[in-house]
Amino acid sequence: MKKRLVRRNLVFRATLSFLNFITLKQSKKKQNNG
Repeated sequence: MKKRLVRRNLVFRATLSFLNFITLKQSKKKQNNG
């Protein structure tokens, strides 16, 4: 059970960092256009 929880947590963290990366890219694009 613990291993499963840890794996889920890792996936959750990876998804969060990925979303953060995308939002950062989009914000940079907006700044360049502006």
